[in-house]
Amino acid sequence: MTLRIPRTVNPRKFLTLSVSGALCLAILGACATDTSRSPGSASEGSAQSYRARIERTTDGVPHVVANDWGSLGWGAAYVQAQDDLCTMAQAFVTYRGERSRYFGAQGQQPTASTLGELDNLDSDFFFRFVADDARLQAYRDAQTPQFRALVDGFVAGYNRYVNDWQRGGASGVDPAHAACRNAPWVTTISPEDVYRRLFAANLAGGMARFAGRVVSAKPPGNAPAAPQAQGGAASMDKLALRPGAFDVGGGRGIGSNALAFGAQGSARGASGQGGTSVLLGNPHWFLEGPDRFYQMRLTLPGQLDVSGVSFLGVPVVMIGFNHNVAWTHTVSAARRFGLFQLSLAPDSDTTYLVDGKPVAMAPVVVSVPVRESDGTVRPHTRTLYRTALGPVVNLASLSPALQWRATAPGKPGQAFVIRDINADNYRVFANFLAWGRASSLDEFVGIARREAATPWVNTVAIGRDDPRVWFGDVGAMPNVPDSLAARCTPPLGKALASQVPGVPFLDGSRSTCDWQTSPGAAQAGALPADAMPQMFRNDYVANMNNTHWIVNPAQPLTGFAAVTGQERTEMGLRPRLGFRIAEQRMQGSDGLGAPGASVDTVARAALDARTMSALLFKSQALASACRADGRRQIVTVDPSGDQKGSQPVKTAAPRDVDIAPACAVLKKWDNTGGTFAQGAVLWNAWWAQIKAVPEDKRFAVPFDPQRPLDTPATLKLDGKTLVNGLGVAVLRLREGGFTPDVETGSAMYATRNGVRIPWFGGCDDEGYFTSGCNSEARIEDGALKIDAHAFSNSYMQVVTFGANGGPVDARTLMAGSQADDPASPHFADGTLRYGKQAWVARPLDAVTSATSAKPDSGGAWLDSAQATPSVLSDVGASPTLPARWQALASQGLPAREASELLGTSEAALVASEQGSVIVPLRMGREDFPAMLANLHRLGGLEVMVRTEQGIGEKIVRSSKPLFDANGHATPALGMSLDVSRWQSAYAVTRYYGPKREPYRQLQFFDAQGRNIAKMTVLDSKPAAHVMDYDAFVASYRAGQQDIASVTDATPTPVAAQVPVTQGRCVMASDDGRRARLALADALDTARTNGWPVRIGVNNGAASLAQDGRIEKIENIGGGWLSVQIRHFTLHVRASGIAAQCADIGAPDDAHRQSEDITWLDSHGSSVVSLALAPQANAQQRERWLAMWQKGDASALAVSRRSP
Repeated sequence: MTLRIPRTVNPRKFLTLSVSGALCLAILGACATDTSRSPGSASEGSAQSYRARIERTTDGVPHVVANDWGSLGWGAAYVQAQDDLCTMAQAFVTYRGERSRYFGAQGQQPTASTLGELDNLDSDFFFRFVADDARLQAYRDAQTPQFRALVDGFVAGYNRYVNDWQRGGASGVDPAHAACRNAPWVTTISPEDVYRRLFAANLAGGMARFAGRVVSAKPPGNAPAAPQAQGGAASMDKLALRPGAFDVGGGRGIGSNALAFGAQGSARGASGQGGTSVLLGNPHWFLEGPDRFYQMRLTLPGQLDVSGVSFLGVPVVMIGFNHNVAWTHTVSAARRFGLFQLSLAPDSDTTYLVDGKPVAMAPVVVSVPVRESDGTVRPHTRTLYRTALGPVVNLASLSPALQWRATAPGKPGQAFVIRDINADNYRVFANFLAWGRASSLDEFVGIARREAATPWVNTVAIGRDDPRVWFGDVGAMPNVPDSLAARCTPPLGKALASQVPGVPFLDGSRSTCDWQTSPGAAQAGALPADAMPQMFRNDYVANMNNTHWIVNPAQPLTGFAAVTGQERTEMGLRPRLGFRIAEQRMQGSDGLGAPGASVDTVARAALDARTMSALLFKSQALASACRADGRRQIVTVDPSGDQKGSQPVKTAAPRDVDIAPACAVLKKWDNTGGTFAQGAVLWNAWWAQIKAVPEDKRFAVPFDPQRPLDTPATLKLDGKTLVNGLGVAVLRLREGGFTPDVETGSAMYATRNGVRIPWFGGCDDEGYFTSGCNSEARIEDGALKIDAHAFSNSYMQVVTFGANGGPVDARTLMAGSQADDPASPHFADGTLRYGKQAWVARPLDAVTSATSAKPDSGGAWLDSAQATPSVLSDVGASPTLPARWQALASQGLPAREASELLGTSEAALVASEQGSVIVPLRMGREDFPAMLANLHRLGGLEVMVRTEQGIGEKIVRSSKPLFDANGHATPALGMSLDVSRWQSAYAVTRYYGPKREPYRQLQFFDAQGRNIAKMTVLDSKPAAHVMDYDAFVASYRAGQQDIASVTDATPTPVAAQVPVTQGRCVMASDDGRRARLALADALDTARTNGWPVRIGVNNGAASLAQDGRIEKIENIGGGWLSVQIRHFTLHVRASGIAAQCADIGAPDDAHRQSEDITWLDSHGSSVVSLALAPQANAQQRERWLAMWQKGDASALAVSRRSP
């Protein structure tokens, strides 16, 4: 179906700009002038006045309302900078090509991004080379006046915030953005900085993947060419290329899920009432860094009212909804770049032949300022090369056959060029702005087809009162029909195509092999919209980063050029699950309610954490690998060892592993990666072993294009292979400090200020619809962190439109939260909400003018002619500490974790609640020992001492004192104190449950506000000899003269616990896996043999220990193991152990040999100590010592004392 849309923008203007910009950049070396203009330079409209109203809504999402385009950009930039200044400022340094000036040549960006892994020097050369003044001018000139006004206003708004922030820092009252408070690279910006940022986003699907190769391309000079076969494919059997290296972000799985249900697929449609469409937008993206999403609503009354997300530094909504349309994107499988093989002239390494005529490459001298190790800054210079087709690229790292090679006798020289269609696509963000203004689905699609601007994504969209939904991979793509590829692909290109299908690799020596230009195309060398995959449906469309071939199984899209994506090829596990979810929702067979899609059911389905690999193959794998009777099943496997390159190095002997408990866990598992699911982590580790088998040996039923959603199917692996794979999986978990029944959220979590926020879902390889993945993390290393190098569900939206003009019904989640600043109240609130799967309603209330924007809503005007209102300032916009603490407490977050999240100490948090439920206690020289001496009068107590990764709890009931008059514990308690470190104390009363039952506790803290010990009163109805709790508290309550010293003593948090070393114990920083294995082995051995042991926890100010035989070891959730000895319980988070050491040596003066083993965390602090108890007999001691002193002692990191 061809839509005829009237053009409002002259396509020739775009063609002229694109061609002229490309020619300037490709041919004229003089175009590559120094792009490092001083930030904040004067620009058009710099004297413009701006005024916007800003209101913060749930989780800090801003609503910016303005009456002109510049003011809208002004408000958008201010809130982005207020939330993410350090990230944005460093990103502008990156795009300006100045990372080496500030951070040195060898470092990298601290977070993942669409640029991939590139050292600072290469990054700087790349951006200075490709984003020079000519490019930026062409980009700006191609924009509409409205968009240029947005950019100019954005620059002014960002600079306003920087100036506000710097003034606040100078006055000492602004705590925001401490991470970059004194950084010289936090500067004001110019419009050129914003255009650089936009251009960087253009290149994510193409040239950014080759950035390091572009800036390392050098002529061969007189060096002899490496021996290789003459230009053929035989010398390029396999590329040195990791999977997904050419994809956006440089890794597989970065992408999205998109589902759109039309009238026939909706709940109302299924019931015969006439349905309304429903859209799910579910990008799998970065949660941190310059390319992370930022959520906002932008309103220019009468012209724009759109809600959704942009990248940081971008003034328009890129995924979102307005009153009439909603849209989302998934990363496209189409190729957005191509390669050309040049034939060099016989007499020059920098001259190539086109139709037999010599054409000189354009040398471009690029200079980058670099901070040297001595602190001085000096320029580094490279000469890079451009051609009329694009920059020369160094492909030698992929294969020796692809090196830039000089002409030799009987062997023509060669070079290679990369061309990115988006380098000349200046329509991208104006297209997003136009979408935000669209009034119908037809208008939205018309814009998409006219501009063909999306740089590397598919689009899925719905419209108000429209029964249809739309999928389109309509954007900038190379115009390389299959006929052109067949005629112009050289042998090397054919070899590359077998491994990287769809990438045009053409003969650059023939002008007829250049990308074609078609009438009606949006730019020269681009496919026309009619040649790109797209369709309307009334039931549903879906894309999970699969190719365009299957968007709805009932209507395959075929016959498109290979550059748009492969057809009739394997779908992948996640897309297969996505289509199953869509079909089950339409049929109502997913357990979520009646047939058909609604906002509620789609929101629940969107967080479906099932894994397709388990749904398809778990039962068969268990049947083949596990004993039916559940009895012990021992398999011998190798520890993971150290990693050198891509090969593990064996460092310890094989181990016997019982897989029977793992089989039991997987049989009970519900096949989901839910936060509390027990089995997903184990299955993922097992599937990694299964997936390592080549596909032709892995599946009995190969892929069948006639059954794309059902094949491949049925495992082909034998039982021995599956048994061994499960054994390896069990051992890998054990090395990581986990049991087979570990919950997903205990192993996979995000962190905010050190606080773990449990995650759910999984990676693309296992077929999880719900994404949470760090492909670089290994479970044997103790965590699968959703961190700056991971990707995950990010921004999520479910949108529908009320029938007959009814309101927009939109729900959103923002997994990464709004702010990167720990001081912000919006640093973690969205992340916590995502962890609880608590969707937020985002209504679009009508706004007729900026002055009508809810005057009592808490918003305020930001006016360039006036001072910033306090309500919009960093200090004024932040709730008080008690309010933020209460908000976190309402979500069930304990005080310890909440204090870390809020960047304060636990004592300060407790002190902020002083009143009837929080009472400060006297800690004077006489008061504290007296308090301890009378603790037994409170009756039964649970005494707790904890470290970051270890907790000791002991229940004590005694009618006799637990401490003497000097504060020393009696032997019955098993506790020792360093009284000098006990600084403050509080009596804390909480009320829980429907009956509001009291929970009474004494809490003690050191001078840094860290908790030393807690003592919980167990007897709610005390016996006659027991003193009343309230009376006890009253007798030690701090007076007014004491309170100031108590609160003053605990305002400052310390990130890491003070290291506690015992004896000659020294941390070994690189043996965490072996240390975790050693703890598991020691506990299991002691329990199995019935050895009496002493287990202790020591935080430096207090220690708590217990002697006895281990009765039980179990996983209690949250990554914690529970070890029970009589009335003592040790909780240890083994995954947090980084090393362990021992004091084992010659007998001391008492003729006793030391035998204490201590496990340490990554800070070198004690987690737990273990030794045989004094009552152990000689044979037990001999076996205990032998366990640590045998030949494998080095693997256990034992440190022996000299005799």
